[in-house]
Amino acid sequence: MQPDAYVGDVGAGKQIEKLAAPPSVMPGVPVAEVAMPALLRQRQAASRQKAKEDQAVAAPAAADRIKQDNISVPGHLTGLAQVIWLRRGHGEEKVLVGVTPGLRFDAERLTVLAVEPMVIQVSGGLNEKDYERVSAWVMTNRDVIDEFWEGQITSFAEIYRRVRKAPAPGWR
Repeated sequence: MQPDAYVGDVGAGKQIEKLAAPPSVMPGVPVAEVAMPALLRQRQAASRQKAKEDQAVAAPAAADRIKQDNISVPGHLTGLAQVIWLRRGHGEEKVLVGVTPGLRFDAERLTVLAVEPMVIQVSGGLNEKDYERVSAWVMTNRDVIDEFWEGQITSFAEIYRRVRKAPAPGWR
């Protein structure tokens, strides 16, 4: 049985009102015992909701994973007229970057650059002006290129967040 609750100040000459005790859902069972399963259900529902939210966050993250060994970095991210192709190194020592004039990978129009202490054109044929711009972009983004080559970058979101645009022509 629950104690009665009173409101009022006896010394000020006010009437004392008896507050009604919270109703019990089950006669003879204290409210605290009835409320406990409701609280447990509330917590379980909150836990299920949190799990759904976590899944909603994890699904795009899984879809954002880079699964292929080559990815394209389009011009709107690089500031270049060409598309940059990054690839995984798989133990190779020389870091290589590809460059194509179009959005699709075209092996016949691919220029391969070795990223050494300085950028060297291994194959293909960028004109001097384009070569200078692409080389400047490569040196500006060397950390991203190296980390992708080594397999440390695994999401497109990280690539998009970290890639910097090419310096303006005549940046020296």
